[in-house]
Amino acid sequence: SGRYPLNTLLTNVIGALLIGIIIAEAKKNGMSEEKLLFLKFGLCGGLTTFSTFSVEVFGYVESGNTLMAIGYSLISVALCVLFVMIGIRLG
Repeated sequence: SGRYPLNTLLTNVIGALLIGIIIAEAKKNGMSEEKLLFLKFGLCGGLTTFSTFSVEVFGYVESGNTLMAIGYSLISVALCVLFVMIGIRLG
């Protein structure tokens, strides 16, 4: 646990960016609710790795590295929200 947190973070940020782009494209061009749900939760949900992120955070807590767990959690959430916003602007 915690061995490859940058890989997990990068994967989640890419997924957040894609979700933002998909949301923007759906708003601009129209898209069925079914297709939008599939792209957001099927495609991007399958790409992102919240369960891996959770295991990594738990590993930091379990090993007594609470500060790393908190920092990694905050950075991950902040970057993913930021990249959803960037994706929406790009889309």
